[in-house]
Amino acid sequence: MNNIMINIIKILSYFFKENKKLLFLTDDVTPRLNKICNALDEADFPYKIILIKETSGQRNSSIVRDGCLIVNKSFFGYLKLLKLKGSTAHLLINSELEFYNNLINLKIFKCFVDIYDHKFLYKENQSINFQKILEDKILRKCDGIISRSLGLKYKNKNKIYKKRKILFLDYSSVENFQRRIIKKNYYNLLIIFPKWNSLSIYKNLEYIFSLLLKQQFNIYLILNPKNIQELKILKEKNNFRNIHPLDFEEYETYKKNLKNIDVYLWISINELVDNNSKDYVYKLSMHKYASSNRIYEMIEKNIFSASPKITKFDSFILNRYSHSYVYENLDDLKNLRLELEKKVGAKNKDISKILVKNNLNRLLKFYES
Repeated sequence: MNNIMINIIKILSYFFKENKKLLFLTDDVTPRLNKICNALDEADFPYKIILIKETSGQRNSSIVRDGCLIVNKSFFGYLKLLKLKGSTAHLLINSELEFYNNLINLKIFKCFVDIYDHKFLYKENQSINFQKILEDKILRKCDGIISRSLGLKYKNKNKIYKKRKILFLDYSSVENFQRRIIKKNYYNLLIIFPKWNSLSIYKNLEYIFSLLLKQQFNIYLILNPKNIQELKILKEKNNFRNIHPLDFEEYETYKKNLKNIDVYLWISINELVDNNSKDYVYKLSMHKYASSNRIYEMIEKNIFSASPKITKFDSFILNRYSHSYVYENLDDLKNLRLELEKKVGAKNKDISKILVKNNLNRLLKFYES
């Protein structure tokens, strides 16, 4: 949208009364947003979700919630938002940076920015560089910044973003699943591969699978369906059994399947990924500061987790609030079953400090301050 259209909408906004509400604007209802909204529902606090889409009829989202207002990315979509002028807007940004940048320029909302995946943590390329410029503009012009990880702290060492900030993690949504680790002949182990990655960027997979199968783990993989054939070839080549792909697409199915998982293995990035591959988009250093929603799902289900030392922040959370094992290199995975069985019968840890409902007031006060 060009400056002329932005100025037209600004002029039209003077004819609308203020309608102060709490809004969540996003292009996808993610588990993070879903958990915040569930906590607000429990507290009986009113809000509105606005889904930003290419067309007004489109509705493809990770999680379906009733009552969402769907707005398309057109001039008329921005006009639709004028009815909510004066509201507090929590912008959960997964993509569509240009839309959010325009929205902040309109100054019809008090805008708090919550970026899922900071672009400054990506390797340089033409497309990413353009997105980095937009992200920088958004972070400088918004009314406040909501961080889900330490990534922004890493970027903001020189205090270039002077806006008010809050660290609001993805958190757990429910109390501990009431089960303890029990001894078994075979344990079910889960590995999650990012759905946008090809298996071709990974190395040492055969070695990892061999280590795990020798310890009598049933291995379940969540991966891009396009990689199923590659996995089949790898299994046949090495005569691997007890390796099973799981459906990535349905979030509720995934959550339901977690109750059958005993171990979550976060594979060491530096030893597994060919960092020079053009298909691998992240800077290696980002894993030290990043945070994953997955770890909170494992914590609330009391699933034993093994994480690499390079994932410094997430490993700290896992170690503090769940039974976990932090390993330095892939050879350490030879001891995974031994480390797991040390926790057999161990009491669940207190996770009250990382429940979203117990942190909600911090977020609400941040909106108001």
